Amino acid sequence: MELILISTIFFSSLIFCDAQYFPDLQKALEGEQYDPDCVFNYTHVNSKSIKKFPKCDVVYGILVINNATDLTVDQLLAGFSLMKHLKGGVRIENTTFPNISFFPITSEFVDFSVKTYGFFVRNNSELTNIGMLHKIWIYMNDNSESVFRVENNPKLDAKFMCDFGYLYMYTEIVEIQNVWTTGIKLANFENLHPDFCLTIEEMAFFLENEITFLNLQAKICADNRTKINDNSICNFESMGKLPENCNVMMGDLVVNPGDEAHFHKLESVRYVFGSIAVQNTSLENADMLSNIRYIVQLNEFDHPKKTNHSLPRQQCKLVP
Repeated sequence: MELILISTIFFSSLIFCDAQYFPDLQKALEGEQYDPDCVFNYTHVNSKSIKKFPKCDVVYGILVINNATDLTVDQLLAGFSLMKHLKGGVRIENTTFPNISFFPITSEFVDFSVKTYGFFVRNNSELTNIGMLHKIWIYMNDNSESVFRVENNPKLDAKFMCDFGYLYMYTEIVEIQNVWTTGIKLANFENLHPDFCLTIEEMAFFLENEITFLNLQAKICADNRTKINDNSICNFESMGKLPENCNVMMGDLVVNPGDEAHFHKLESVRYVFGSIAVQNTSLENADMLSNIRYIVQLNEFDHPKKTNHSLPRQQCKLVP
């Protein structure tokens, strides 16, 4: 009788675990025209559920790979070998895998649409290599919450993730922990008083000393000076109104058709506190921009007169 009771409790627990993921999977399926045979209707991946993994190019499911996953990296790779697109979500957590190279990477990239759930890599005690993430596309919702997170993997150095692969192209916020900061100087400006600002000299100091910002939620202080030390300060209005010999440019610099005759004015520019757009001109090269050392864009920008889309602000967030 006691054995039956224990078995019943264990079975009920399994049902409860499955049930808590059901709404997430249903949400991933909403609005999709899918083949039921391509739905992975299991809450985590193990040696039993992998046998039911769909043999489809496009798979729908929430893939949870954790300490209950009794498979090797090679066995997982074999199980996922036919998948080219996943719609749903991914959680890789509490494992002892040294790498996560179990998604098939061939001449064609694999893409993950995780708009309804997210992509998480966390609490993996032996993880040291996540290089395969350079070779995949991840589609996420454009909102203020991080839906791609790499965190609490004590042996992993992930500082390169914002600079290589496809992550830097996303307009969504990407949050990455496990950044080893040896030899790197860091600064963090966030949740400050609305009136807080940095002077031009302070910002130049950070740039010249190669300070890396975890967050830079700040603005440049209003400044009416036209010269700081030997540097000429210019506020950009148009190329025609721009003075000669500017060293520090304040504002978004736009070079439009008809501005070619003024392009030489940019040869002396060293710092740009704003953005640069050169569009639809007859210029044969951009040599006059070669002396620019730093471009600092503190806010997203938009030019009403631009004929193409503004570039998205980098939103890859490194968290120590």
